[in-house]
This record gives sequence, C-alpha cells and structure tokens, in this order.
Amino acid sequence: MGKDKDGESDDAKMLLIEASKLGFEIGYLGHMEGIGWVKKKIREMEDKASELGVLDEMVQKYSLSKELGRKRRLQTAHISDVRKAATERKTTEIHFEELPSTLVIDTTRDIDRKLFGHFMRTSTKDSLSALANLMKMSDESHWVKRQVDTALSGVADIHDILGDIGREGGSEKTLEDGLNRIKEIGWISDFSIKEIKEETKVIHIEAISLVPELYGSGPNPICKNLSLALETIAGKALNAPVQVIEKKCICQGEERCKFVILPKEPVREIR
Repeated sequence: MGKDKDGESDDAKMLLIEASKLGFEIGYLGHMEGIGWVKKKIREMEDKASELGVLDEMVQKYSLSKELGRKRRLQTAHISDVRKAATERKTTEIHFEELPSTLVIDTTRDIDRKLFGHFMRTSTKDSLSALANLMKMSDESHWVKRQVDTALSGVADIHDILGDIGREGGSEKTLEDGLNRIKEIGWISDFSIKEIKEETKVIHIEAISLVPELYGSGPNPICKNLSLALETIAGKALNAPVQVIEKKCICQGEERCKFVILPKEPVREIR
C-alpha cells in the first residue's frame, strides 16, 4: 500500500475515516459502547489501529466524531420539538377515547415497583383502545406509522417462533429452548439461567438484551418485549401462569439485564 505525504498508509487513512463515521453514528443514535456489535467493532478497530501505528489518532477522531454526533442528536431533537409545538398550534387537536373508569391491573405481590420494571397488564378492551389511539397518532406521521407497523410485525414474529415450544425434557430445557430461539432472532446475544425454584415457581434469568443498545441510557428498565417473551417461555416451562419483572437493565449501566419470574397473582379490579 502507498503512503501519502504525511506518511500514513491507505489502510490507515481508511481506518481513520471509518472511526470517524462510527463515532458520529454512536453519538447520534445513542448506542452503548460496552455491548453487542458496537463493543466488537471498536475492539477490532483498536487492534487494527495498533498494528498500523495510528491508535492515538484513531481514538481522537472517534471521540471527536462521537461528541459531534451527540450534539447533532440534541439539536435535531430540539428542532423536532419546536416544529411539533408549532404544528400542534395550527392543527385540530386529535381526540382520543377516554380510558374506562375501571382498569384491570395485575398486581405484583409486595414487590417495590420502584425497584422492578413491571409490565402492567390490562383488560383486552383497554389494550385495544390504546392500540387504536396509537394508530390514530400514526396517521399524522408517516415515520410513526412505520414504527408501529414494524413493532407489530416483530410481535407477530415472536409469537410464531415461541408458539410450538414444548415441555419435553423438563423446565430448564424448555427455558433454554425458548431463550435460544430469542437469541437466534437477535433479541439477545447471550443469557444465563441463574436459578429455578420448581416448588415456588420462581426463576432468575440474566441476559444481554439488544434493545438498550438501540435505546441508549435511561433511568428505568426498558426491555418490555423481552419480559413478554419470557412470560410465554417460563409459563410453558413451569406449566403455570407467570409474570416477569425486569429488576435491572443494561440501559441503567448494568452489564446484563436481570429478570425475576414469579407466579401470576389473580387479576383484581381497581376502581
């Protein structure tokens, strides 16, 4: 490979460009550097940069581009908020259905909800009403409509994938089968079953969820899609209805998302 007047090889120049592009992408999209493909890519680039003798320069370009991407993301969000506010002032307000006075909520024993990410369950009528309202909102934005359609498609995919899980081989084998299926479609990159208590129907699972990598940092657990999938898998493994609570999430700075699976409490009405 040839070198330019500064003594850098073509490979080194291409690597520095690649590092700048990656840094901007990470900053703009808010990806987390410590997990998944991002972590792997950064390590590969660092190794290559060391071989080419441009590690310090690569790290500098990556960091500067990442900060630029972060600032651009904040600017874009601000502009979007301003435009949204202006649009709301000019357009007719969208009227959504009011939620019924009675909500059906699945309680979670004596567990502190501030510590656990519990996915609230409601009645079928309430969930359909929420979906209808979300679809109304999507009519106002092509981007939102695409997100809703894509999310619903993903739900259908996971339903198909987990639909035929059997109980052959016992609870642990059923859990492993379901978790491996989720891993194959890319929802998680790794998992470990920490504890199974057959008598009390309590299970502890840790996993590297890919949702926080796309979401970025946040104060609360966010892997609701994974919690619902685990409900299906654990319910079949234990042959009983269960509820799943995400105790800790990668988006909070944890190395793994931590889930606890418990027997499902009877549904009661809150008036």
